[in-house]
Amino acid sequence: MSTEKSKMTVVVDFDATLANYDNWDKHGENPGDPREDVVQGLQRLKDAGWIIGIHSTRNTEVIKEWIIKHNLSELIDFVNDNPDQPEGCSSKPIAFAYIDDRGIRYDGTNMNKVVDSILDGTMEPWYKE
Repeated sequence: MSTEKSKMTVVVDFDATLANYDNWDKHGENPGDPREDVVQGLQRLKDAGWIIGIHSTRNTEVIKEWIIKHNLSELIDFVNDNPDQPEGCSSKPIAFAYIDDRGIRYDGTNMNKVVDSILDGTMEPWYKE
């Protein structure tokens, strides 16, 4: 994978990011409905030429079926396995950015703040804020 192509890839978490937690049964067969704001944002990226991938702990086949059910096949380029990943790389897809409901941004100077937010319980996913 060229550096140029990795700069054109965005990887999105599935549960509570692309799919709502509404009607969600924990890692079962019924993911929530698509979050319209996320679909619209990803469509903007797609229209600008970006590659869109999903990286999730949820079963890959369940996600692929969900994508088809919600007519998002033209939007999502891969699920969990980036086909452009160089041979021998880990399973984390190479991307310019990762979008996740539980992500904490490390900025090169804030590791103590990141760890404190985990240890003291102040780090909350958006749906618990």
